[in-house]
Amino acid sequence: MSLVQKTRFIVPIVTVALLLTWVWGVRAAEGDLIFIATYKNNQGGVSGLEGAREITISPDGSHIYAIATSGLNNDGSIAVFSRNSSSGALTFVESHTGDSGMRGANDLVVSPNGNFVYVASTTDKSIVTYSRNSVTGALTYVGATDSTNSTALPAEVASVDISADGLYLYTGGERRTTSWTVNPVTGAVATYGASNGGHSHGLTRVRISPDQQHVYLADVTDVIAYRRNPNGSLSFVQAIQEGVPTPLLDAPYGVQLSPDGLFVYVSAIQDDVISIFSRNTTSGELTYSSATPISGDARHLWMSPDGKFLLATDDNLNLRSFSRNAGTGALTLVDTATDGLNGVDGLANGHGVVISPDGNHVYTSARGDNAVTAFVLQGETVDLDYGDAPSSYLTLLSNDGARHTPSGAFLGSERDTESDGGPSSSADGDDNAGSPDDEDGVTFPSQAGFDKSGAVNIMNLTIGGAAAQYEVWIDWDQSGTFDSPSELAGSGSLGIGGGHAIGITVPGSAVLGTTYARVRVYNDGEALNSPSGLAGSGEVEDYQITVSESTFVDLLSFETSPNSDGSIAITWTTGSEVDTAGFHLWRYPESGVGEYTPTRITPSLILPDGSPLEGATYRYDDSPGYGQFLYRLEDFETDGTSEFHAATLVENIPRIFPPKVTGSEIHIQFTTHPEWDHFVEVGKFTDGGDMTWKTVAGGPTTMVTLVLKARHRQLRFFVFESIELSKCGRTGVHELHS
Repeated sequence: MSLVQKTRFIVPIVTVALLLTWVWGVRAAEGDLIFIATYKNNQGGVSGLEGAREITISPDGSHIYAIATSGLNNDGSIAVFSRNSSSGALTFVESHTGDSGMRGANDLVVSPNGNFVYVASTTDKSIVTYSRNSVTGALTYVGATDSTNSTALPAEVASVDISADGLYLYTGGERRTTSWTVNPVTGAVATYGASNGGHSHGLTRVRISPDQQHVYLADVTDVIAYRRNPNGSLSFVQAIQEGVPTPLLDAPYGVQLSPDGLFVYVSAIQDDVISIFSRNTTSGELTYSSATPISGDARHLWMSPDGKFLLATDDNLNLRSFSRNAGTGALTLVDTATDGLNGVDGLANGHGVVISPDGNHVYTSARGDNAVTAFVLQGETVDLDYGDAPSSYLTLLSNDGARHTPSGAFLGSERDTESDGGPSSSADGDDNAGSPDDEDGVTFPSQAGFDKSGAVNIMNLTIGGAAAQYEVWIDWDQSGTFDSPSELAGSGSLGIGGGHAIGITVPGSAVLGTTYARVRVYNDGEALNSPSGLAGSGEVEDYQITVSESTFVDLLSFETSPNSDGSIAITWTTGSEVDTAGFHLWRYPESGVGEYTPTRITPSLILPDGSPLEGATYRYDDSPGYGQFLYRLEDFETDGTSEFHAATLVENIPRIFPPKVTGSEIHIQFTTHPEWDHFVEVGKFTDGGDMTWKTVAGGPTTMVTLVLKARHRQLRFFVFESIELSKCGRTGVHELHS
């Protein structure tokens, strides 16, 4: 029995990929490929992709499955990803490696009811069955069935497809096509019959026609057609080889049919073409029509659900998108994604390709990169959102400027589109060009701009449309470019709605004066990490900003700490104060990250108490309740300007103070939440292990006094919100010595 390894992660994958492509048109055109992310074996928790081969998607579009074969024994594995239907991004779920029958895993298909996954294996000459959890996508190994039947010994099983009713599998490999019966309830399979008709060589690709009447295969030298009989068996119809009248069909490999069933497309590896055949829907016979050049050993093909586009991988570095003439079947190249160019990754030795049922996303598998890669398949021609910083910041289309497809997340309340970037010295070209003025999603620290004095500068982002990833690029050295990655000032994930406080620290090398910032947001789960290029969603906003060094108070310290009565003490000390009008304090809940409503907690200015030669120490007590809070100090000058200083974080939770033992008495002091329907329970352990309890009504500060006998050795006490210990606010255990 082979060693079975199972790895499971239900965590998001962090990809180090650029959301870029080389779509040089003014608009994102139909059929364009927009890179989302690549998911590589042994990176970010991903496993099961060593030697990635084929890929497929569940009928509901919620999960991606990829098989791989590696090592001298052709050990097979299958990796599972969940899919974000909005962004197209994937999350690794689990992988299976070493299951019996999986050696030489070469193709796979999901049953129409979504309950089972079937894998074709060449080395083990079997169909491997997994049951599928339709919610999580996770797989459970069921078993392997070899290809033995009443007329033939086991043969390689290289490819597989399943009938629309889920009752029959058809596989190709080793000069024969095999029919299998399927139990749609249990998933069990059994060989039903085999046909050698038309086969002259080995490995094949098999596809069932959309009308379920015929089966088509490619087996290295031939394209073969079969008729499906009512009982599921096959009858030979036709075999086509290169020659007259089919001049370009050397080494046929991938097979795909149009949704209307009128055309069959076959990739020919040696001729570097996709050969196109018209199909007689009654007889199933094919007639050669034309061929479309495709360099680099064309491999697998997949048709979009609406039949508008054909996608093709090759054995080199490319994924191509072709538009399709529904009347003639002819193909026209629309876009090419190439591994290593413009941030695209994960296409080395490309193999499988699949399009999501909604037609919005493309997924590929590549054995050279041991990877699964995701793309947006642009469904309609749309204008884009551009920036308006000076052109040196890669603002114009001709320089691959920052631009976003107008979908999903956006900044502020509105998003507009332009035909090109609007570079201007004040970064307001987009603001002033037409309506609406959509530069409304970012608020910067203060009138003085970004402070270089070492303080954390807080800028605020407002997000609409969808949960988002954000990037803030700032030209700190005023070089006229956003240097990557050193000038990526901030990035992360944000929820939809409200405002979000982002902390930015100015580096010591920053040049004082006027410079520029670029803020980009895009759908959560995508990967960008670039100040330029095309993003498949979101918005870009550019701003002219100022970097200054503080001329306000010399702040020596700014600290917070909880008081015993549940309030928070805020203290700060200045070294000197010049033209200081006073101070205000601000409170941000939830650490200042996420949705927030900043609150000014000082009703009026706290008047200054220092001088230009000598500072002062200040204290203010705040009672916000319990939780985590971020406090900031705002310093006002006599000319009306102000500056935000350092931020400090404090966690205010119920507290238990160390007990004080006096003779036979123990005094315990603790705080409780003033809004809780709370209890305080104090338990006494005796030497014999018995426990007695006392429930005490809570309050902002409660003192409990117990008289202990000499035999008591330990005291345990709880402060919690309700009688359910699962909501415990704080516990304490103390040893007592008498």
